[in-house]
Amino acid sequence: MIWSQPGAEACVCHLVEPIGLSQPTVSHHLKLLNDAGLLAREKRGAWVYYRVVASRLEAVRAALAPHAREHGGPNGREEGTPPSKGLDR
Repeated sequence: MIWSQPGAEACVCHLVEPIGLSQPTVSHHLKLLNDAGLLAREKRGAWVYYRVVASRLEAVRAALAPHAREHGGPNGREEGTPPSKGLDR
């Protein structure tokens, strides 16, 4: 979802409605992703904008890929299972 926003960045206000969770919940999870190094954050006045750290995301994908292949098809899903929304690229 963040990559699909203009400039490939988003503030919490851009994500609350499409995700369908409350602002505090979305903020909490974005903070966890930031703490894990998967998102970078930039404060602009009262707003905080988040951007995906592509290199860290690729490292996670590479680490999970062998496990995913053991438990599903070549992309980690059971054959005929549709992809998860917004997670496959």
